[in-house]
Amino acid sequence: MKLYITPSSGQSADYVTLSYCWGGPQPVQLEQDKLSDMVRGIDLNHLPNTLHNAVVTTRNLGFRYLWVDALCIIQDSDEDKMREINNMGGIYRNSTITLYAARAETVHGGFSPEPPKDEKSILKLEVELPMGKSSKGSMTLTLPKNNDFNFLPVNQRGWTLQEYLLSPRMLAFGEEVAWMCARHQYLALVPSTICSSYVPYEKFHILQDLSPQRRTAAWNRIVENFCQRRFTKADDRILGITGIINMLVVAWQDECLFGLWKSRFLTHATWYANPVPGSKRSKRAPSWSWMSIDQKISHCRLLTTDAVVISTSARQIEMKARLLPLIEDATRLSPFSFLMDLHKNELAEDIACRPMYMLYLGEEFGTRCDLGLVVVREEAGEFRRVGLFEEQHRKVWATMAHQTLKLI
Repeated sequence: MKLYITPSSGQSADYVTLSYCWGGPQPVQLEQDKLSDMVRGIDLNHLPNTLHNAVVTTRNLGFRYLWVDALCIIQDSDEDKMREINNMGGIYRNSTITLYAARAETVHGGFSPEPPKDEKSILKLEVELPMGKSSKGSMTLTLPKNNDFNFLPVNQRGWTLQEYLLSPRMLAFGEEVAWMCARHQYLALVPSTICSSYVPYEKFHILQDLSPQRRTAAWNRIVENFCQRRFTKADDRILGITGIINMLVVAWQDECLFGLWKSRFLTHATWYANPVPGSKRSKRAPSWSWMSIDQKISHCRLLTTDAVVISTSARQIEMKARLLPLIEDATRLSPFSFLMDLHKNELAEDIACRPMYMLYLGEEFGTRCDLGLVVVREEAGEFRRVGLFEEQHRKVWATMAHQTLKLI
């Protein structure tokens, strides 16, 4: 086995990709001073279990090339990392098949990790398996802790969502081995009742020509899934969804503004958080983006829109909207009507004693409630988001004129 450096153009071949949990520092990874050695050869016996299993499976499936992020991205080169992260969507979308190490919590787990030590076994047997060579191993029968594929360890990692969504075909190693593709969305290779799995609609349809409503619903589900996942470095949250965004910019002919699509900006702006103590707002993204906080989020749905977006830039939205001063103390606002972005312990710092307003977006689907943003005034004409409001219809909105403002 050796590292193969592909020419910049003029060559194509079928290849396999691997999606897995790192679970900490990697014992074998590509670095600048190791590049020439790895081109000459990599000792298969030195690879951790998941990578070793991936190489063997790739060979058994009859493929020559395997792409693994730890071995194919120069880990101590920021330039190479950014180049490959921006290409991530195409790497997985164009692969012939992705091997999905779903059960292993670390790179040492392999495709069939040992059950946890605290998990009681029903039966343990020594068996001979027809593996081409006479070999004896052990088989342990246990009750699965969770029978839903979507809750396995690899599906809790932030980076793997785009790998999962964009791979056209997957061989998943979970509680059972399953094949996934557009025709057979989840097919257990050995029929069983171990695992019942829901495959989201967007898995095989996200790049199709969807209606604006379907695009909105699909994207909101992707974002909600993404925000439940873990990142070792919080600032990687933007990078972890870049591959999907880059593919959708082309497919949807739209522009993505820090996770909100320009053509449906107001609809995507109705996200709200379930804040936990200790989490603060980050400057990595503007306040109107869910990327500015490290929280699980959900979305409301707009039935009608009242606010109007005039223009957009990288971090600023110019719009016309109705504003209503909010005189209540932020910490005393009803949690049923006012869904603040941060926990009350951090909210005071987020508001910073600035005057608060309700910015009316429109009427909510289903409830017919008023829906909008809670904002604070920064400088003349500039406002920053601090939450979302959902209230019974107020006739006062009709009496108020639209104002031109900037959301930052």
